[in-house]
Amino acid sequence: MKQRVILLCGPGCCPACPEVFDNATAPAEKQVEITDDFGGKVAMSKSQFSVLVKSAKEGKLDNYAQA
Repeated sequence: MKQRVILLCGPGCCPACPEVFDNATAPAEKQVEITDDFGGKVAMSKSQFSVLVKSAKEGKLDNYAQA
């Protein structure tokens, strides 16, 4: 079953917002799904997603974020 983890709405998100889903029924390498507001999506394993989260916490993505 696919469950929303977080809805990423911010300035300029029209008409939809990017979302992160946990898809427990998908193969292990595709259990985390990130969709954008244009209908595209990326699927990755939970371990790959944890690398992304860890990198964000360490500030490695700060140069790409706009406030």
